[in-house]
Amino acid sequence: MKKETEPKLMNRKRDDATIDRMLAALKTLDRPELLERWRELYGTEPPNSSKNFLLHRLAYRTQELFYGGLDEKLKNAFHNEPAPDRRMRGILQDGTKLLRTWQGKDCQVTVRGNKYEYNNRLYRSLSGVARAITGSNWNGKEFFGIRRDVKWKR
Repeated sequence: MKKETEPKLMNRKRDDATIDRMLAALKTLDRPELLERWRELYGTEPPNSSKNFLLHRLAYRTQELFYGGLDEKLKNAFHNEPAPDRRMRGILQDGTKLLRTWQGKDCQVTVRGNKYEYNNRLYRSLSGVARAITGSNWNGKEFFGIRRDVKWKR
């Protein structure tokens, strides 16, 4: 069903007045009509969602089909790019060594990809390493003295 709908929208005259009329027409539909329109545009059963949600998603889908959506190069960039690990978004590069003296004992941690190595064991977070060293919960960045004024990438 989806394949039949796309060409109809893609072959329409591409001007802003046309898409404006299409979007305005969506606003006049009641919920059952929006559900039917969902089936036409997506080729699947609609989610059990509010009229407002359906309206926004259908407006997006209408524009996507009308203007052609993302080009293949951009789609591939999104799909091939690994999701950034939130622990590694900052200044710590693979191989970075963190040193800390705790109660007279020198502790060295090495960044290994998205994990942290301490005493030949891998940890998922610096906080986990700090817990292994101290026996209590610590903020890992604070424990290892990673400056707070350094701007972390988001």
